Amino acid sequence: MKIKILDFEKVARCYKPYIDGITILEKRSNDLSEELGNFQKQAQEIMANASGNGLVLDEATLQSKQQEAQEQVQRLQQEAMLKDRTFKQEADEEQRRLVTEAYTGITDIVNEFISIGNDVEIVLNRSEVVFFKEEHDLTNTVIEILKEKSLFVEDSLVEQG
Repeated sequence: MKIKILDFEKVARCYKPYIDGITILEKRSNDLSEELGNFQKQAQEIMANASGNGLVLDEATLQSKQQEAQEQVQRLQQEAMLKDRTFKQEADEEQRRLVTEAYTGITDIVNEFISIGNDVEIVLNRSEVVFFKEEHDLTNTVIEILKEKSLFVEDSLVEQG
Protein backbone atom coordinates (compact mmCIF):
# COMPACT_ATOMS: atom_id res chain seq x y z
CA MET A 1 0.00 0.00 0.00
CA LYS A 2 1.48 3.33 -1.07
CA ILE A 3 0.73 6.17 1.34
CA LYS A 4 1.62 9.83 0.82
CA ILE A 5 1.46 12.72 3.26
CA LEU A 6 0.31 16.23 2.36
CA ASP A 7 0.78 19.32 4.52
CA PHE A 8 -2.55 20.85 3.57
CA GLU A 9 -1.98 24.02 5.60
CA LYS A 10 1.35 24.69 3.87
CA VAL A 11 -0.18 24.14 0.44
CA ALA A 12 -3.21 26.31 1.28
CA ARG A 13 -0.89 29.19 2.25
CA CYS A 14 0.42 29.09 -1.34
CA TYR A 15 -2.92 28.42 -3.07
CA LYS A 16 -3.78 31.58 -4.98
CA PRO A 17 -7.60 31.39 -4.82
CA TYR A 18 -7.42 30.99 -1.04
CA ILE A 19 -4.89 33.79 -0.54
CA ASP A 20 -6.87 36.10 -2.84
CA GLY A 21 -9.97 35.51 -0.72
CA ILE A 22 -8.09 36.07 2.54
CA THR A 23 -6.62 39.30 1.14
CA ILE A 24 -10.11 40.58 0.31
CA LEU A 25 -11.29 39.70 3.82
CA GLU A 26 -8.33 41.54 5.35
CA LYS A 27 -9.10 44.63 3.27
CA ARG A 28 -12.74 44.54 4.36
CA SER A 29 -11.59 44.19 7.98
CA ASN A 30 -9.27 47.20 7.62
CA ASP A 31 -12.07 49.22 6.02
CA LEU A 32 -14.37 48.33 8.92
CA SER A 33 -11.72 49.33 11.46
CA GLU A 34 -11.41 52.68 9.76
CA GLU A 35 -15.19 53.12 9.72
CA LEU A 36 -15.43 52.22 13.41
CA GLY A 37 -12.69 54.73 14.14
CA ASN A 38 -14.79 57.36 12.37
CA PHE A 39 -17.75 56.45 14.58
CA GLN A 40 -15.56 57.01 17.62
CA LYS A 41 -14.43 60.42 16.33
CA GLN A 42 -18.05 61.40 15.66
CA ALA A 43 -19.03 60.37 19.18
CA GLN A 44 -16.22 62.44 20.67
CA GLU A 45 -17.25 65.47 18.58
CA ILE A 46 -20.88 65.09 19.64
CA MET A 47 -19.93 64.96 23.31
CA ALA A 48 -17.56 67.93 22.94
CA ASN A 49 -20.30 69.97 21.26
CA ALA A 50 -22.76 69.06 24.00
CA SER A 51 -20.69 70.87 26.59
CA GLY A 52 -21.89 74.21 25.25
CA ASN A 53 -18.71 75.18 23.35
CA GLY A 54 -17.98 78.04 25.70
CA LEU A 55 -21.48 79.43 25.42
CA VAL A 56 -23.29 80.29 28.58
CA LEU A 57 -26.40 78.14 28.60
CA ASP A 58 -29.04 77.78 31.24
CA GLU A 59 -29.00 74.49 33.10
CA ALA A 60 -32.12 73.09 31.37
CA THR A 61 -30.75 73.81 27.88
CA LEU A 62 -27.36 72.34 28.76
CA GLN A 63 -28.98 69.18 30.17
CA SER A 64 -31.17 68.89 27.09
CA LYS A 65 -28.13 69.18 24.79
CA GLN A 66 -26.21 66.63 26.81
CA GLN A 67 -29.17 64.21 26.82
CA GLU A 68 -29.53 64.56 23.04
CA ALA A 69 -25.78 64.04 22.61
CA GLN A 70 -25.86 60.91 24.75
CA GLU A 71 -28.71 59.53 22.64
CA GLN A 72 -26.80 60.28 19.43
CA VAL A 73 -23.68 58.62 20.82
CA GLN A 74 -25.73 55.62 21.89
CA ARG A 75 -27.18 55.30 18.36
CA LEU A 76 -23.67 55.51 16.90
CA GLN A 77 -22.46 52.83 19.31
CA GLN A 78 -25.35 50.55 18.41
CA GLU A 79 -24.73 51.07 14.71
CA ALA A 80 -21.01 50.38 15.15
CA MET A 81 -21.71 47.22 17.18
CA LEU A 82 -24.16 45.99 14.56
CA LYS A 83 -21.68 46.60 11.74
CA ASP A 84 -18.94 44.82 13.70
CA ARG A 85 -21.14 41.83 14.58
CA THR A 86 -22.43 41.55 11.00
CA PHE A 87 -18.92 41.70 9.59
CA LYS A 88 -17.67 39.02 11.99
CA GLN A 89 -20.51 36.69 11.01
CA GLU A 90 -19.95 37.31 7.30
CA ALA A 91 -16.17 36.93 7.69
CA ASP A 92 -16.60 33.61 9.53
CA GLU A 93 -18.86 32.31 6.78
CA GLU A 94 -16.50 33.56 4.07
CA GLN A 95 -13.50 31.99 5.77
CA ARG A 96 -15.29 28.64 6.03
CA ARG A 97 -16.21 28.91 2.35
CA LEU A 98 -12.60 29.73 1.41
CA VAL A 99 -11.23 26.79 3.39
CA THR A 100 -13.80 24.45 1.83
CA GLU A 101 -12.99 25.67 -1.68
CA ALA A 102 -9.25 25.43 -1.01
CA TYR A 103 -9.66 21.88 0.27
CA THR A 104 -11.70 20.97 -2.80
CA GLY A 105 -9.25 22.63 -5.19
CA ILE A 106 -6.19 21.04 -3.59
CA THR A 107 -7.93 17.65 -3.43
CA ASP A 108 -8.69 17.94 -7.16
CA ILE A 109 -5.01 18.60 -7.84
CA VAL A 110 -3.96 15.60 -5.73
CA ASN A 111 -6.54 13.41 -7.52
CA GLU A 112 -5.26 14.61 -10.88
CA PHE A 113 -1.68 13.81 -9.81
CA ILE A 114 -2.76 10.30 -8.79
CA SER A 115 -4.84 9.77 -11.94
CA ILE A 116 -1.89 10.32 -14.28
CA GLY A 117 -0.29 7.09 -13.18
CA ASN A 118 1.23 7.86 -9.80
CA ASP A 119 0.82 4.77 -7.69
CA VAL A 120 -0.75 6.25 -4.54
CA GLU A 121 -3.51 4.59 -2.57
CA ILE A 122 -3.89 6.91 0.41
CA VAL A 123 -3.07 10.57 1.04
CA LEU A 124 -3.17 11.75 4.64
CA ASN A 125 -3.00 15.27 6.00
CA ARG A 126 0.28 16.02 7.80
CA SER A 127 -1.60 17.17 10.89
CA GLU A 128 -2.99 13.64 11.33
CA VAL A 129 0.38 11.85 11.17
CA VAL A 130 2.82 11.49 14.04
CA PHE A 131 5.79 10.34 11.98
CA PHE A 132 6.63 9.66 8.35
CA LYS A 133 9.71 9.42 6.18
CA GLU A 134 10.27 12.41 3.91
CA GLU A 135 10.05 10.17 0.84
CA HIS A 136 6.31 9.95 1.52
CA ASP A 137 5.81 13.73 1.55
CA LEU A 138 3.68 14.94 -1.37
CA THR A 139 3.61 18.61 -0.31
CA ASN A 140 6.37 19.99 -2.55
CA THR A 141 5.06 18.04 -5.53
CA VAL A 142 1.62 19.61 -5.10
CA ILE A 143 3.22 23.06 -4.73
CA GLU A 144 5.07 22.49 -8.02
CA ILE A 145 1.76 21.58 -9.67
CA LEU A 146 0.26 24.82 -8.30
CA LYS A 147 3.12 26.70 -9.93
CA GLU A 148 2.55 24.94 -13.25
CA LYS A 149 -1.14 25.83 -13.12
CA SER A 150 -0.48 29.47 -12.11
CA LEU A 151 -2.26 28.84 -8.81
CA PHE A 152 0.80 29.55 -6.67
CA VAL A 153 1.65 32.61 -4.61
CA GLU A 154 4.54 33.01 -2.20
CA ASP A 155 3.63 31.94 1.30
CA SER A 156 2.39 35.32 2.51
CA LEU A 157 0.89 34.03 5.75
CA VAL A 158 4.15 32.87 7.34
CA GLU A 159 4.69 36.13 9.28
CA GLN A 160 1.07 36.10 10.45
CA GLY A 161 1.27 32.59 11.83
